[in-house]
Amino acid sequence: MSPFLEAMCGEMPVDELLSILTLDEKVALTAGKDFWHTTPIPSHGIPSIRLSDGPNGIRGTRIFDSVPSACLPCGTALGATFDIALLAELGHLQAQEAKAKGAVVVLGPTLNIQRSPLGGRGFESFSEDPLLSGIMAGHYCRGLQQEHIAATLKHFVCNDMEHERTGYNVLVTQRALYEIYLLPFMFAISIGEPKAIMTAYNKVNGTHMSENSTLLQKILRDEWKYQGLVMSDWFGTYSTTESIVAGVDLDMPGPTRFRGPALSHAVRSQKVKESQLDDRVRNVLNLINYSRGSGVPEHAPEKLLNRVQDQLLLRRAAAESIVLLKNVDHVLPFSSSKKTAIIGPNAKIATFCGGGSAALLPYYSISPYEAISKRCKTTIYSQGATGHKLLPQMGNALRTVQGDRGFIWRAFNEPASVADRKTIDERILADTNMFFLDYAHENLAPIWYSQSVGIFTPDESGIYDFGLGVEGTAKLYIDDVLLISNVENQKPGEAMFGFGTIEEIGSQQMTAGQDYRIRVEWGCAKTSSLPSVGPVGGKHGGLRFGACKRIDPVLAIEEAAEVARTVDQVVLVIGLNGEYETEGADRTNLDLPPHTNALVAKVLSANPNTAVVVQSGTTVGMPWVEEAKAILHAWYGGNETGNGIADILFGDVNPSGKLPLSIPRRLQDNPTYLSFRSESGRVLYGEDIYVGYRYYEKVGVKPLFPFGHGLSYSTFKLHSLHVNVGDIILVSLSVSNSSPHAGAEVVQVYIAPRSATIERPIKELKAFKKVYLQAQQTRQVILEMDTMLSTSYFDEAHNQWCSEAGEYELLIGTSSAETPLQASFKTVSSSEAGMGIEVDMPNGQSPFSQRSILSLSPYASENSILLAGPVIETTTPTWCGLMYPTDVLCPRSLILYILSDYLKYVYPLLPVVHRPTFENDLKDNRDQQDEGFAMLIVSLCAATVGFLQSRFQSYLDFTPPLAFLTRTDMIGHCYKIHQSFKDARYYDTISHQKWASNFSLGLAFHQIGKNTLWRILDVEAMQLLRFLEVQHISSYVGLNAIEVQLRKKAFWLMFFGYVHSMQNLRNEWLNFLDHSILRRTSLEDLIPAPVDDEFITANGISPCAETVAATSLTTGFNTHLRVFRAALERQDSDCPGCTDFKDPTLRLASLKDRLHHLTYMLDTVEPPYSLWNKRAADDDDVENTQREAIRANIHITHLWLRSALLDQIEAILSRPKASPCNQEPVLTVPAEVSVDSLLWDKKEDICRQMLQALHSFSRSALESNGLSVVS
Repeated sequence: MSPFLEAMCGEMPVDELLSILTLDEKVALTAGKDFWHTTPIPSHGIPSIRLSDGPNGIRGTRIFDSVPSACLPCGTALGATFDIALLAELGHLQAQEAKAKGAVVVLGPTLNIQRSPLGGRGFESFSEDPLLSGIMAGHYCRGLQQEHIAATLKHFVCNDMEHERTGYNVLVTQRALYEIYLLPFMFAISIGEPKAIMTAYNKVNGTHMSENSTLLQKILRDEWKYQGLVMSDWFGTYSTTESIVAGVDLDMPGPTRFRGPALSHAVRSQKVKESQLDDRVRNVLNLINYSRGSGVPEHAPEKLLNRVQDQLLLRRAAAESIVLLKNVDHVLPFSSSKKTAIIGPNAKIATFCGGGSAALLPYYSISPYEAISKRCKTTIYSQGATGHKLLPQMGNALRTVQGDRGFIWRAFNEPASVADRKTIDERILADTNMFFLDYAHENLAPIWYSQSVGIFTPDESGIYDFGLGVEGTAKLYIDDVLLISNVENQKPGEAMFGFGTIEEIGSQQMTAGQDYRIRVEWGCAKTSSLPSVGPVGGKHGGLRFGACKRIDPVLAIEEAAEVARTVDQVVLVIGLNGEYETEGADRTNLDLPPHTNALVAKVLSANPNTAVVVQSGTTVGMPWVEEAKAILHAWYGGNETGNGIADILFGDVNPSGKLPLSIPRRLQDNPTYLSFRSESGRVLYGEDIYVGYRYYEKVGVKPLFPFGHGLSYSTFKLHSLHVNVGDIILVSLSVSNSSPHAGAEVVQVYIAPRSATIERPIKELKAFKKVYLQAQQTRQVILEMDTMLSTSYFDEAHNQWCSEAGEYELLIGTSSAETPLQASFKTVSSSEAGMGIEVDMPNGQSPFSQRSILSLSPYASENSILLAGPVIETTTPTWCGLMYPTDVLCPRSLILYILSDYLKYVYPLLPVVHRPTFENDLKDNRDQQDEGFAMLIVSLCAATVGFLQSRFQSYLDFTPPLAFLTRTDMIGHCYKIHQSFKDARYYDTISHQKWASNFSLGLAFHQIGKNTLWRILDVEAMQLLRFLEVQHISSYVGLNAIEVQLRKKAFWLMFFGYVHSMQNLRNEWLNFLDHSILRRTSLEDLIPAPVDDEFITANGISPCAETVAATSLTTGFNTHLRVFRAALERQDSDCPGCTDFKDPTLRLASLKDRLHHLTYMLDTVEPPYSLWNKRAADDDDVENTQREAIRANIHITHLWLRSALLDQIEAILSRPKASPCNQEPVLTVPAEVSVDSLLWDKKEDICRQMLQALHSFSRSALESNGLSVVS
């Protein structure tokens, strides 16, 4: 990071802090300050940072009376999209929401596995499949962390149910642990690099997760090399020494129970080593440093965002998540001009999220009834049945005496029996579900009370049922007459994370239009005689009250059926809600709420033209499935749930969701039926690796709807399969949409072992891609898999991942049950040859094969083994089935389109080719015979995509379009292709072309922030140049003019990197240039000829008019390199690059000399490279565009280098006086001279010039310089 950015971000020197912090200060940093903040140490400049729930929305710092937020669809809904680009967009939205709430750490996503549909928090997770879960989570994290908002994967690991969740012991085999439950975390860490992980409440194989060194240290830290922070779940730490030693960096929330003085004592008594404590503190400080890049200030106020673009994104997500399970006779889409009945208990209720810590107060919520009513000309409504588990909250049905929506809530330190008690807090609330877990007030006593008062005016006369549940005690009055007392004889219930009582019910006859005063008197948890259960409850308690008109279910169902008979089409909305699916409680069956199935049966009988919309986070029973023509699974869709449902029903959006979990016909079919709940504190994961579809296929039990299933209004066909199996499996196929409707299909690739020597699943999902097609359009789709990763299982005998030699089958389709395309391959090995491959394609098709080097991942690490079999030699690439080797990246027409952008925008600053020769080689398809040229094409495409962010959409819109939805995916695929060409003989010959491939691809990774891969490729590029000896003019003897020009430009591109390393004081660069080499190098001789490529042929340089040469791109390139030279060497020095004087006085003189020369050296630059020679906005001339890019390069570099020299001057002038023992010469600065006065004006002037310069250049000119443009 540059010094300027470090100053902006305020990055803390972690190691320096660790050396000066006291023991007690270190201990304080390992625990929260309060419910949502870490502990600050102001004396050392260490701030407090804010954390916030959650997985589907940023609630902020208050569970009680929270600030409204954007609510995303639930986890299973997001999993159903199979859309990694959408997940990244939603993650980025979450980052913006977090900033609005002043939070820099988001407690999500949830990454547990739905081993059973009964899990209370199953709706928070993505899928029953570990690969789908991990990939979706990884891309969500990527989007979230674009803004330096830290993602937190939770709950690590096996926190897959709520029953006795803080104490149950999961008994699971190592194989199942690795293959099913750890694998999604592994993928998410590899893809998304989340900055934090939250431990689970439960035990795994006998040890609580917050004390589990095997999982937290051996696997997470040692095997996976995870470097982020590990925090506890809230109140999920159960020890002092054990949790520190195991690796829990941050204990939440505060005030802590197990850190503080107890931890200080453990360190002093040497139960905990101080080095172990330092490791924990270091991770906390690193997280704080990371979060500072977000720009969120400490103690930021919580604000509303709710932007129009966010609403549109949420609506798209809600619609894209909906799964069309069934559509017999093309019942859907409905017509908005027809008479429509809207029926069902969920129709008028916006069921937007599940319960528990995932719940939040949305900015708004759209019910299905509201959305459909706005769309249809004629609608009729009938409730038909009730769907609540607890009586519906009544906040929206209440009003204050002044007429405001909601009710008055007041807090007191005395009970209601005290006359004239003093109000300490008063608010207007609209949520009658109040959990005071994190409520705080400066005047609040340990035992306190509240009163809720509102006016209720019923719309209809009849008997109304009122419900009252509490953690604490409460009484409900109507017009000051007691109706319900939840004080005496309390019974434990499931509300409020499982810490509340059962709901007490009272009833009263009411008259429509009459006002009734509802008053609830409540006492905190300490007023209850019920014992506090678990660590979370008991701080303050909670209150929930609700009401609804009592209906006769038989009459209501008959009424609904009669309504259905009178209309053209029926939308029947049923399902569960956040009371049935919630943190703290699991379901006991798959049943829908009482009377719902009877309602569905009657309505279907009355009108077969009915679409049944099911809302639930996981699966429900559907005994009426055979009678229903159309069924949609709509999950919990967030703010826009109603609009999403309506968009699908009426065809505005073509359904594209796929089931992320299997829907069983009955609960007994699920593999966890006999072993889901905790029995005497233990849970046996007896299904082992056979979770979800793996189980149903293994035992031959057909589910109601299979994993991956989902219909569309379009008709898709998968065809033209080509498979390339080496160390990487490349699957190429075409998807055609033969219908008149645009739509999306999810291509799913499964691998089935056919000769396994151990029990394995029938098949497993190994890759997927969502493809969008216009009507009648065909698109090529490319998917890739690491061969070892995709064929491996966890071998408990060897305690590592193993890929067994043998036969495998690729099954490609649109669900786990529909895989029409197939191909088989065999893997074999030897200790020397690595993995050999034989591929067998159906219908006589020929595979294309390639050599490749295994790309290691956390899944297939260098410790993975390949169980040996007979050796089959790999073959030379033949690219059978493809015309060009680059077709595995994208079609030729798109390759040429991208390369035209390279030549127009990127080439002037990355001149690694001779332009005329390159264009002729492309025209002659040289890559068909020359692998090196194919590598160069792929690398230049990657570099172009990396630099030109604004052009990426044009590649997606191209016909045929780019198959990769993100720049990162495309560049990563280029890297895989690039690596596939490198065999053991690759470096036997060295060429400028190989250098250009590595250098260009490295820059592509640099542009997308993948610095590790950038440096790997940069090192290879530097080594190639070293072998070419480009720094020695004598090495150019015998080369033709084209090669001489290319190598000279390569030298200077390398030299620029050298200057960057000097100016930024970075020592990690592996660059063979140093002062001693530069002393022996004639830089002037290495300056390229100042003419464009068209004047250079293999035979020499053609004569070029001086005026033409002055405007050449190479002249601009040379001007830029002279700027770099001026920043590095003194004008009176005969030692190029010799700047490292030990005497600070001499060093200062050198810096001032260079700064002076650099400041004025561009005053005489002629057009077209003068700063103010602007290009007109409508000027699309190629040469002017290219010159503008170089002009930007020259002048922005000029200003940056001047700033860098000023920083070095300031560092010398600001040095403290040397001590007597310091032998270094002392720099004497006159007392009357102020460092600030000397430098401040110059820095301010440079900043102004930089801003002015940036505003004078077009977006394309800045992007080709590697500068991202934020609009």
